[in-house]
Amino acid sequence: MPAGKYISRDDLASFAEAASMSDTLSHVPVRPASALESPGLNRVPDAGRGSGFDAEAAPEDFGPMPRVTAIWNHPQFQRELRRLNDLERDRMFCRHGLAHLLDVARIAWILSLEDDLGLDRELVYAAALLHDIGKAEQYLKGTPHEAAGEKIASEILATLDSDIFMTVSEARAVLRAVRGHRHLRQDAEPLEELIYRADKRSRMCFACPVADRCNWPAEKRIRFIER
Repeated sequence: MPAGKYISRDDLASFAEAASMSDTLSHVPVRPASALESPGLNRVPDAGRGSGFDAEAAPEDFGPMPRVTAIWNHPQFQRELRRLNDLERDRMFCRHGLAHLLDVARIAWILSLEDDLGLDRELVYAAALLHDIGKAEQYLKGTPHEAAGEKIASEILATLDSDIFMTVSEARAVLRAVRGHRHLRQDAEPLEELIYRADKRSRMCFACPVADRCNWPAEKRIRFIER
């Protein structure tokens, strides 16, 4: 378990104010995970007990990521992902479901290793998994999905089980990455810039069958296979 204290409403409000984002976080409800439906969903399978994972035989850099698993299993995350999948069911352009989220996570981790950023892998994957979680709200209400996503992500992080949680500084970095993945700030933090870069590099514009109908700016398109 990482060292640090649990996230409270005051914690969220304090670093939201510091980031000039209090409008999206000031009304975040902080509820115990037991108050959500399917209370057992956040439980991570014990390695070696029917999970197919042999902790002793696995290399050190391979294994489950408890906090990422908890986010994936969180009822609110699953609800938003289902809503998004339904809304994008007939979309001809790039979608924002699990395949995209994991593409961003893996590209981000590769970039992090190549650039020797020293970031925690779970935080990289958590930020990638959450970065488009507000997309359904953008489709339905017109709210920019980075702002909607930051609010939803903060609710999810604040209600993780008590034995699987993020410290205030970790949650702050993840929420900054969610908020900043669409437009890169001049003073972007390392995780924030990493998710921005990975998100843009995850699209295979060079192989898209409807590229001629896409309004994605030409300067942002990926036109060849990159390393």
